[in-house]
Amino acid sequence: MQKAKHALKRPPLKHIMKELLWTRFRFLHGVGQSIPQWVDLESERFLLFPPHHYSPKSNLLGLISFSYYTKIFNKYNNGGGEKMNKLVVITGVTRGLGREMVERFHEAGWTVAGCGRSEKEVQGLRRQFGDQHHFSVVDVSVMEQVEKWAEEIKAEVGVPDLLINNASIINRNSPVIGLAANEFSRVMDINVNGVFYVIRAFLPFMVQRAKGGVVVNISSYWGRYGEAFLSPYCASKFAIEGLTQSLAAELPEGMAAVTLDPGGSIDTSMLRSCSPEDVDTAPNPVEWSHVAVPYIISLGPKDNGKSLTCPPVRKRTN
Repeated sequence: MQKAKHALKRPPLKHIMKELLWTRFRFLHGVGQSIPQWVDLESERFLLFPPHHYSPKSNLLGLISFSYYTKIFNKYNNGGGEKMNKLVVITGVTRGLGREMVERFHEAGWTVAGCGRSEKEVQGLRRQFGDQHHFSVVDVSVMEQVEKWAEEIKAEVGVPDLLINNASIINRNSPVIGLAANEFSRVMDINVNGVFYVIRAFLPFMVQRAKGGVVVNISSYWGRYGEAFLSPYCASKFAIEGLTQSLAAELPEGMAAVTLDPGGSIDTSMLRSCSPEDVDTAPNPVEWSHVAVPYIISLGPKDNGKSLTCPPVRKRTN
């Protein structure tokens, strides 16, 4: 206890650091909030005021200080001290939830590599963002296109820290016996096979890099509860839940795979197709993205294997 009190008498770091350096130090320091407060305090003082006589405690603090701050600086400091960009890969970015996720990740300082089937919409994204991000025309149901895209992203942008399988379609409302076989197959090709192809193409790079990574597979309430007249869509999202649980059990430590239910009805073209009566009370994709993207960014190894639901999104009233 006496040693701890003595440590607290050392001058506060902000009194000996210039304002800009102190601000940067506190930012980096705040990243490690999981470190116990007493270790945090003693470690920062140890770095600038090493003791005259070493003891088992001081040796431990020295080791903690070195590993703690080295880890943080390696993660967040890049030469000039700016935060290093992280890369998110998102499928289905040309409309709906995917389109708005691009905006939010851009605002958060991430680099986005996205794909969609619409040449016109992809060109629009390229015009809007220029060289800041990477957008490609890809049909995720075609394995060869996905594999080529993954190689391009790895070569030109890098290995993703976050992989979001968002692309999906919904069938027209119909009972099972009224569906054509090709209608069912088309939904499964994009919603299930497409997710498999994207994971298969990108995940080896993420595992090989050995720096963690998160796979988020967008699911649905209808991937956990069946709904009349939407059997192909429900079947596809139930499949995603099972695929993700199996994937989570296979991942190395430090990675995660989760499913994410967007959290109720969102005013997208899908909702207007299958449940138009809910549109008036549903939040729009912009409102949803402001809640969903920070939540997605917060996911990590602790969430591996979970079936998650986006926090509630309140629809704004005029």
